Amino acid sequence: MTRPVTDLFPLCPVMDPQDRMNYGPDVPRPPIAPPRPVSTDLHGEVVTDPYAWLADPDDPEVAAYLAAERDYHDARVAPLGALRAELAAEMVARVPEQEDAAAWEQGGFRYVRRTLPGTEYDLIVRRPLDDPGATDAVLLDLQAEHEAGGTSYSRDGVVEVSPDGRWLAWSLDVDGDEVYVLRFRDLTTGADLDEVVPRSYYGGAWSADSSSFLYTVHDDAYRPYQVRRHVLGTPVADDVLVLEDLDERLELTVDPSRSGEWITITLLGRGFTEQWLLPAADVTAPPRLVRAREVDVEYDLTHAGDLGGGDCFLVTTNLGAPEFQVMQALVSDPTDWTTFLAEDPAQRVWGVDAFAGGLVVALRRDGAQRLRVLPRDGQAFEVVSDVAGGMARLGRNEEWDAPFVTVELESFLHPEETYDVSWSGERTLRHRRESSGVDLSAYVCERLMAPADGVEVPVIVMRHKDTALDGTAPCLLYGY
Repeated sequence: MTRPVTDLFPLCPVMDPQDRMNYGPDVPRPPIAPPRPVSTDLHGEVVTDPYAWLADPDDPEVAAYLAAERDYHDARVAPLGALRAELAAEMVARVPEQEDAAAWEQGGFRYVRRTLPGTEYDLIVRRPLDDPGATDAVLLDLQAEHEAGGTSYSRDGVVEVSPDGRWLAWSLDVDGDEVYVLRFRDLTTGADLDEVVPRSYYGGAWSADSSSFLYTVHDDAYRPYQVRRHVLGTPVADDVLVLEDLDERLELTVDPSRSGEWITITLLGRGFTEQWLLPAADVTAPPRLVRAREVDVEYDLTHAGDLGGGDCFLVTTNLGAPEFQVMQALVSDPTDWTTFLAEDPAQRVWGVDAFAGGLVVALRRDGAQRLRVLPRDGQAFEVVSDVAGGMARLGRNEEWDAPFVTVELESFLHPEETYDVSWSGERTLRHRRESSGVDLSAYVCERLMAPADGVEVPVIVMRHKDTALDGTAPCLLYGY
């Protein structure tokens, strides 16, 4: 027989007078989890945890306690129901009924993620670039997949089209536990293959010939620790283990290079990394270690092609450079690094992206996020937001030999705008997110520098243009 929750967890006997004043005498009291001490010997020292029992997800009393907390929460916020509904309706009214995300080009196609009226999940569509009269073909209907999943939640993970444009590797999580089911769709027929990977994680990369797909798998602690290789048309049980790492400090990712020539396997720790390389043309080759993990040393490779001294990688690293520098290594020996862009203590380098037409360095200077474009032929220039306090970052760029780079400009005031920036610096608007029912010209966004402990800290202030600046207006302060 199941005992009432109040028998399992006594209610708090003390009620804050302020609560009674705000909510009345009938305000519910929170459940109290009883202590059940558990002692553990850790290296000769006994540590006692009175609430260790709450860590057992299979204990029915843990579930009952969480249910009691949920009931308490729901009762406390019940008076806010009308306000929540009003705010939700106002936010929905700001979003267009049908909305396309910024399109991207890949392998001769133009791709778009589209949200249709009355839906929560996207359509992913494409059309060929060489046929002006072509209509969009639906590759993946995530709303339909959500409804077929039979749960209240779904999220797509991997959505990667093969280099030849025929296959789609796609995965879906229908429980919210980040366990993704990976499938392979033939885009000429729209049908999924029979081979299904029941447990996978984020990230993946196709082989150059589109016959194999590399994906990640997580362990029982939901830590991605393996890369496996699936060959289309073969049983999933035959998938090959490419790399495994049992160091619990690290999480593993796999990514293709924009050039299409390399696949990078990255092991990410707190403040240190390790990377391995695979040629995309031969994914059966053993992975090649770049630099063994070393605490406090971070690095990230990108294939840059020939920069004048031979086929090479660029390496963004903090090795000998707290604010990071960009180094260069030949493909023939990626372990030998030489300086390409030396550290500048006045700016933080976040990474470098390579294209056939040039390089794009993501950096932060004076607290502002910006892009520095280095054409292979031409003068360097920077892409910055036109709005005080705004930021510039790379958008989705899949094409190695594109005549432009796609960048995103965004601020606290203005919705995201996506531009194609040529290697000579000319901007062409690709996409602008719409915000309905609000006059953005009635607001002001300012960037101030506040002195603190001998340094200046950037502060972004957004306000209505009529807000009095005499200290009487309320302020919501957010820090990160």
